[in-house]
Amino acid sequence: MPESDGASAEPRHMIELSEGIVLTMMSAGSIAYRIEADNGRLDEDSRAIWMDEPDVTIFNESAELGQRISGQSGRVWPVTYTITPEGEAAAEVTKYDWALEGEVHFTSAEGYRIEAPELVFDSRTRKISSSRGVAYDLPAGESIFSGVADNLTAIVDGETGTFTGWLLEGGIELSSRKRN
Repeated sequence: MPESDGASAEPRHMIELSEGIVLTMMSAGSIAYRIEADNGRLDEDSRAIWMDEPDVTIFNESAELGQRISGQSGRVWPVTYTITPEGEAAAEVTKYDWALEGEVHFTSAEGYRIEAPELVFDSRTRKISSSRGVAYDLPAGESIFSGVADNLTAIVDGETGTFTGWLLEGGIELSSRKRN
């Protein structure tokens, strides 16, 4: 987990959330992603939320489904940034980073599939990453590339909700097969 997440150890001052959790994050006036879980715990001080069996849905700019990610456990926490839009005064904005752990399954609208023990989203860089290994299926034309790698980094386009780039590193195994 990134050192900057500020939410890696579950604290003592928790509020039980047992009626279901739905967190909807907006960007430029439309839904960017939604996190849902049946239950969890809220840290009163940091506002971090620990969840059981979370599902993350990432949308495109038309609020259509782009990607789906699920895990056995997860957490979401606020991160404050100072931004300075061109010609404007500096302003603080709060965004939310999240991490899913346990048998994490990712499926994209384009047919990409990833399984990993963790996936972490960094709202500042708009990257989803895993440093604990991944197995993947990546469609490309009439083929599907499959394999494993030690590390994965994918960039989520803020407007389309799709991945604009992938980086697989370390211990990469790759094979290809024709699509059915």
